[in-house]
Order: sequence, then structure tokens, then C-alpha cells
Amino acid sequence: MVVPLHIGDPSPLDPSLVLPIPSKLPSDPTQALETLSAAIEAQLDPSIPSSSKLPMQVITAQIRLIHRNAQISVNAARSGTAEERARLDAVDVDLRTIEYERDRVRDEINRCAEYAYVKLGRSECFKLIG
Repeated sequence: MVVPLHIGDPSPLDPSLVLPIPSKLPSDPTQALETLSAAIEAQLDPSIPSSSKLPMQVITAQIRLIHRNAQISVNAARSGTAEERARLDAVDVDLRTIEYERDRVRDEINRCAEYAYVKLGRSECFKLIG
């Protein structure tokens, strides 16, 4: 598993997301839960001899590893969601702009349709020009 060497600034798209996200994501953390659960149950069972139990330090290290992997996966999902939300917002702004322009064109068409048309003869046109 690749862990970032430093914690960067929050993402401009999502303040709850701290960057950087490693390029290689860890495997699904839920796969290790079954073995961890069995180790915890064995630790709590008094009938099992202590020599065959995992030490608590190993169990807590596994819990930390699972938590770290889960947090990295959540951050990657947040990052993808924030990027898609920003893309969707940009598309929404474009759509609203187009709808606004469409409404303005419809208003102009309606104004033109309501315009009173008067047919002038040729002599009346020359009077208006000259």
C-alpha cells in the first residue's frame, strides 16, 4: 500500500477531502474483516490457550490498517464525486445559459408576430423615403 508522504491542503472542490490521494488504491478493506473478527473472538475466548492467540498489538495494527485503507478509499470516492459534481455544475450553467437565450429568442419572435404589418404602395414608399 502506498501512503502519501505529506498531507496537503483541502480540495477546492470538497473541503472535507484532504489531498493527495495515492495513485494506487488499496484493496477492499472489508475482505480482512473476517480474519480480524476471528482473531478478536479467539482473543476473548477463555478456552483457547494464550499461546495460540494473536497478540493484541497485532490485532490493533490490523485494525489501524483496515481503517487506513477504508479512509483512503473514502477519500478517493469523495474526490471522484467532487470532480463529477463540478463537471455537472458546469453543464448546468451551460444549460441555463442556453435556456435563457432560447427564452429571449421566443420573446423576440412573439414581439415580431404581434407587430402590426401595414402594406404600403410604391408611391407611399417614395413619400417616406424622400
